[in-house]
Amino acid sequence: MPDTPTPAPGERTVADVMSHPVVTAQPAETVAVAAERMRERHVGSVVVIDHDDRAIGILTERDMIRIAAAGSDASTAKVSEWMTADPDTIGPDIEARAAFARPPSTATATSPWSTDRNSSASCRCATSCASR
Repeated sequence: MPDTPTPAPGERTVADVMSHPVVTAQPAETVAVAAERMRERHVGSVVVIDHDDRAIGILTERDMIRIAAAGSDASTAKVSEWMTADPDTIGPDIEARAAFARPPSTATATSPWSTDRNSSASCRCATSCASR
């Protein structure tokens, strides 16, 4: 679905429903550290950023289930081993309705929404936003 540059009057944009500020993790951090940050901030995912603060992946609650099911030790497992790399993104000026109409990525049920693929402006799971 193409991005709509100008939302219709009265329509909410992705920026209206994004989390601010984004909760992030580094690829070398342990999953346990990232999970604790998610718990503290009451979010269901963290955007994984590189040393230049570019979004390179996402780690979600669904990934936590995969880690547990695999019997992996979250205190030693690295975020980079379990994250979804290079997730789909969408710009903040897009109508929220159009963003929700997009089919979810096959790799993850969440979609980091950011200003572009090289920045992590904000993130929100589409399923939690749909109820707003």
